[in-house]
Amino acid sequence: MLSCASVCTIEDMSNSENSSFNEDSSQAQTQPETRSAALARIREAENERLDVERGVRKRLMWLGIVVGATVGLTVGYLGTLITIVDNGVGEFGFQFYRPSFVEGFLRIITAYILGGGAVGGGLSYVLFTTRSEASSPIRWIIAGIVYALGTPLLIGFLLPLTILISVDFFEGLRPGLWISAFVETLLGSFLDGYIFMVKILSAGVTGAVLFLIIAIGTYVASLRSVFGESSSRTISASITYYVVAAVIALIPLVLLAGGPFSLVTDFTSFLTGEKL
Repeated sequence: MLSCASVCTIEDMSNSENSSFNEDSSQAQTQPETRSAALARIREAENERLDVERGVRKRLMWLGIVVGATVGLTVGYLGTLITIVDNGVGEFGFQFYRPSFVEGFLRIITAYILGGGAVGGGLSYVLFTTRSEASSPIRWIIAGIVYALGTPLLIGFLLPLTILISVDFFEGLRPGLWISAFVETLLGSFLDGYIFMVKILSAGVTGAVLFLIIAIGTYVASLRSVFGESSSRTISASITYYVVAAVIALIPLVLLAGGPFSLVTDFTSFLTGEKL
């Protein structure tokens, strides 16, 4: 017969085995839940990071479009000044003059806006996909080089089409000739763009310097508001920075178009190497 001590010992062993089994089963049940919760937190954090990176990429793209388009106006105006010098400097008695802002510039302003905005926005979207890339000096240098070459090239490509659509179509060209004239101009625009780019390359370099200074300055100034506020406030703050960047980018154009003529003459002389 079993003694009372033996019975108690057996009961204690069975109880301890049951308790250890219950603990193991509870751990087996909680471990998958803990692992899935951890994975969910990791996914949530990664999604938040990706949302921030996508937001930065979009803001830089729009910044590139706004600054690129407004600086493109200056590139186009400088291109007009350089063209005036190239066309007339070999003639006897040539007198340098400032082009008509309304008739000679505003009528074809679309080419400058589209050319500069497309290059600036495309560069920003391709080169700056993350915050770390937006902080890379090498990528900004690449952006400046491409802008210096791409903006005059695209403006030169768009100028014949812009003149055809905004000027020739409304100044006597018969509607029956519109399609043939458009196709002919489009085919010739590829060569025209390359020639225009080579001719006003100094204007493109000037525009690239302006683009880099304004875009980098605006991006650095916007970092605090972009990452430290709610989404609605961030959007409104970004728009404010875009407007400020556009106004700053227009200052060189205003000085060239309405400033002292001596300033325009000296700067054009510097770009062309001609004594005006």
